[in-house]
Amino acid sequence: MKKERQSNFEALRLWAMFIITFHHFAMHQALPVAVTIPKGINRFLVEVFMLSQGQMGVILFFAITAYFLCDSTPSLHKAFKKAWSLEWEVLFWSLMLSVLSIAKGWGPFPTSSKKGFLKYFISAFTPVLSDTWWFTTAYMGFLVLSPFLIKLLQTLTQKWHFVLSIIALATGLSSQIPIIKKSFTDGSGFIDLELIGLFIIIAYIRWYAPELFKKPVLSVVCLLIGYAWTSVHVILQFNMTPLAYNPAVLFEAFGWFSLFCNLHFQSKIVNRLAKHTFAVYLITEFGTMRIFLWQKVFSIQPFLHSPWLILYALAATLTIYISCMLLDWVRSLIFKVTVDRFEGVLFEWLWNSVNRIVTPWVTKGKDEKQIE
Repeated sequence: MKKERQSNFEALRLWAMFIITFHHFAMHQALPVAVTIPKGINRFLVEVFMLSQGQMGVILFFAITAYFLCDSTPSLHKAFKKAWSLEWEVLFWSLMLSVLSIAKGWGPFPTSSKKGFLKYFISAFTPVLSDTWWFTTAYMGFLVLSPFLIKLLQTLTQKWHFVLSIIALATGLSSQIPIIKKSFTDGSGFIDLELIGLFIIIAYIRWYAPELFKKPVLSVVCLLIGYAWTSVHVILQFNMTPLAYNPAVLFEAFGWFSLFCNLHFQSKIVNRLAKHTFAVYLITEFGTMRIFLWQKVFSIQPFLHSPWLILYALAATLTIYISCMLLDWVRSLIFKVTVDRFEGVLFEWLWNSVNRIVTPWVTKGKDEKQIE
């Protein structure tokens, strides 16, 4: 019997994805919002609560997975099974959105040549390998590596884990220095150093200082510090696009995460809605859909001087958010009579087949080592 999900964390998942989508509204407009909006209250609100919040939302979304992985038994089988299950959803939306893009003639994609079309076709069937969505590729890579990472961290004493956490944090903070920021924050496909560093830090708090997540007052203080820090930065420079390890982003992320940790409630509705949050990211961040949604359907240009700009942005984001979840609900109904009917069967067959090939080879290596 599956354990019921904790609704406070599912609510946090919903909130994190809303923040990410709200950020994308401002980030992916045809013209840079930070330049086109005149200085004033609108620009201040957009900078503080939209442009500066994307990475914070990503941290929150990832932190939920990391938080629960810390208390799980490291298992390659479970890690690959979770990645396999997610891959079906990713593949579905990759194929559907690719077909829609071709049918509508949306660009840019190279269909003018056979070679270009073949490349586009292959990418549609291999979205993770093709890095169609950077976070999906990085997240899949993390899931596969997580059992090894947990095992390694478990071998460390608290002292050495603390030192490693400080190194991860210091390395991340150093990425704020313009000269070296790209070396750590751009990621590299499957192995994303940002996510690994965040997991090391989250695991330390989860194992050795869990009480930090149980202080509502600390949550509020961190949120106030984070948003005050962001506000001052915006007022002074008006060009803030913070990375994950920006101190303000870390304060805000910790504040929101610990705040939701202290909410204790169960809601089947919240749990059900949270299952469709990832689809919001997949649909809105697909290349052609991103242009269609944020530059054509919900352009910010008519509201640049309007006092209703933020309300318009909230309404547009909420509309897209709900619409994408409804579309994914339809996808789940399709899966219910297709993919889910044979849930795990194909994966277990593949896993056992690979196991039969790999196990004798690994065992043989151990035996030879013992003989030597």
